[in-house]
Amino acid sequence: MSAGRYDKPTKAPIQRQSDGCLHTRTKALNRISDSSQEKITGSPAASPDFYIDSVDAFVFIPMGLSEELKMNKPFISQQHELTVGLLFTAERLRDYFLSICQRYGITTQQYNMLRILRGSHPNALSCSEVNSRMIQRSPDITRLIRRLELGGYVTRARDSRDNRIVRTLILPSGLTLLESMDADIRAMHDVFSVLSDEQRAELVNTLQAVRAELNRRMPL
Repeated sequence: MSAGRYDKPTKAPIQRQSDGCLHTRTKALNRISDSSQEKITGSPAASPDFYIDSVDAFVFIPMGLSEELKMNKPFISQQHELTVGLLFTAERLRDYFLSICQRYGITTQQYNMLRILRGSHPNALSCSEVNSRMIQRSPDITRLIRRLELGGYVTRARDSRDNRIVRTLILPSGLTLLESMDADIRAMHDVFSVLSDEQRAELVNTLQAVRAELNRRMPL
């Protein structure tokens, strides 16, 4: 419907909602171009104009970043806006992730550790191998593993070939916990369904390019 035009719309006052959007209720005579009708109906319009009478719809207008952050001054550059926007969006996504993990009694780092161990199962991993695969690196990986061990989700044992190395293996209880969380985690992933396949692919490539530049400037 974005290709169409609204003729003489009548609008109720715009209201701010908690989801960060502007909501306005519009009742109008919609006038849509031939190309728009063809996309909707699958056939060309019979006349120059195609009308839909008495449309009653909600129009969602997402708030801009500066408005969400209640900024009084504009961003100094587009790079500035991108940096702040990425950090702000990542924080919102982290909050979503944290709320899921809290319902199951674990932290986000513990979830990521269990996810890594599930990926290597039935093979066990050393502390350094686990830490190198973490999204958020931990300076005390041993303590995190110990807490999961106390929870009954993992077990630790000395490497049979090198007694200095301690390897961690996920237990059936850990696998069961992750399975119970999978549906909620997939629902979090589905936040990106607002984008098209092409937009998601472009975003993946864009983030990869930014990470490559970060790694060049600040090697891990």
